[in-house]
Amino acid sequence: MAGFDILNVIGDDWNDSESLFGGIKVSITDIASYPTSRFLEFVLNGNPIFRVLKTGETVISNASGSSIGGIGMRGNSGEMALTSQISPHTGIPADVFRWAWENGVVGNASVLRGMGSNRLSLESNGIITQISANSRFEFEGYISQRVIFVGFEAASAIGKTIDFNNYGQTPTRANPVVSISVQDPTDDALHIGTFDGRDWVTKARFTGEGLLHNSRGFICTVEGEANPKFQLGLDTVNRPFIGMGPGGDTFYDATFRRAGPNMFSIGGMTTNFPALKRADSWLQIRVANDSDFTHIQGKLTTDTFAVAETITPDSTLTLYDAAGVAYKVPCIAA
Repeated sequence: MAGFDILNVIGDDWNDSESLFGGIKVSITDIASYPTSRFLEFVLNGNPIFRVLKTGETVISNASGSSIGGIGMRGNSGEMALTSQISPHTGIPADVFRWAWENGVVGNASVLRGMGSNRLSLESNGIITQISANSRFEFEGYISQRVIFVGFEAASAIGKTIDFNNYGQTPTRANPVVSISVQDPTDDALHIGTFDGRDWVTKARFTGEGLLHNSRGFICTVEGEANPKFQLGLDTVNRPFIGMGPGGDTFYDATFRRAGPNMFSIGGMTTNFPALKRADSWLQIRVANDSDFTHIQGKLTTDTFAVAETITPDSTLTLYDAAGVAYKVPCIAA
């Protein structure tokens, strides 16, 4: 038996460019119909596989009716939605994500929104593009010099950390988790700084050769302890210093102008702590007020290369051994 069409509509020729022609038109006055009333429905083996609802939304299903989705219009600004599964609140497929033209400017600001409490939104004046076959994504900014990522809780102004990790990657985890590279080693690979919504100020940067440039300094802390035991940086007049101490609140200068109080410092300012400094061609050990010389205490040992000579003392230098015993050593006037 040959196949046949249940309905085959053949119209006249459309041969007048000044006339508006049509094919099938369904005109309904909706007074109080059911929300999912439909203009068109195709049914296969008892399951509707294609419907056009009175809202204009298109609903598509597989032959068994076990999977459903579609496309529909949202709002009054041309926002479109892809849908999937049935919403218990509306009886029609729920939105999976939406897209539209931002501010009505077609081609300048496309918007892609995931719906629900776990939303994915791409809502900038730019484009994200996956380059085929090499897993490369390109972010194309528009006007702005930067492509900015900010973490937010859905439908709120609560900030969220953007986290990159390799949790749950089995049997082989990604290592490294994040890689930043440059083509030319003279290019900087990473900048770290401050941003107030308008101006960006670089505070530290990693070069392509692996060098870290920092305008303030570095600190080392022990896990569970807020303040460092080791500091390295520049003081208020840009003199380099290294500070070492026991840590804790009283041993840390939060402004990073110098080593913390009671730290031992090499270089830099010496207010409130001793330091080892260079003064002209001399190496000096200074006390806290940076004015007087301080005492030296050490353990005496025999110098196997000492040469016997007659010393005419005119002054002495007092040294202390590990037990605290004092020794007066004769000195020769320069």
